[in-house]
Amino acid sequence: MKIRKEEFGEVLDYLKEYWKEGDEFVAFLNESFPARKDELYTFATYYDVREFCHEMTTDRDSYSILPIRLVYAVMYDAVINQAHLIEKDGIVEVSRMVEIWQEAEQNSIITNQKQSKIESESKRSLPSNIKKGGPKL
Repeated sequence: MKIRKEEFGEVLDYLKEYWKEGDEFVAFLNESFPARKDELYTFATYYDVREFCHEMTTDRDSYSILPIRLVYAVMYDAVINQAHLIEKDGIVEVSRMVEIWQEAEQNSIITNQKQSKIESESKRSLPSNIKKGGPKL
C-alpha cells in the first residue's frame, strides 16, 4: 500500500474512523502509484475482504489485504518517530513499513524465547539450595 505523504494524516484518520466502526481489514489495489483514501476499502470480516479481492481481481489488477489495526499502529508510530517513515519522492511505502514492523516483532519474540530458554537451562544447572533463594542458615 502506497500513499502520498501529504495525505498521510487523512489516511490515518480514515482508517481510525472505520476501525472504530468495527472494520478490521483494508483492501487496496497493488499498483506502483499511490492509492487515494477513496481507493482503500475497509471490511469487518476476513471473509468479506477476501471475497471483495477475489471478485475485483482481473488479469491486470490484483488486491492485497492488511489488518487495519496493524496499518494504524505502524502509521501512528511513524508520526511519533519519523525515522520509521519509509518515504521517497513524496510516496509513503506503508506495506513495507508493515513488513519491517512484523519482522522486528518476530525477531523480538525469537530473542525473548531464546532468553527464556537460557534462563531456564541455567536454573536447572544450579544446586537446589540456590534455586530456592540460597542456603538456609
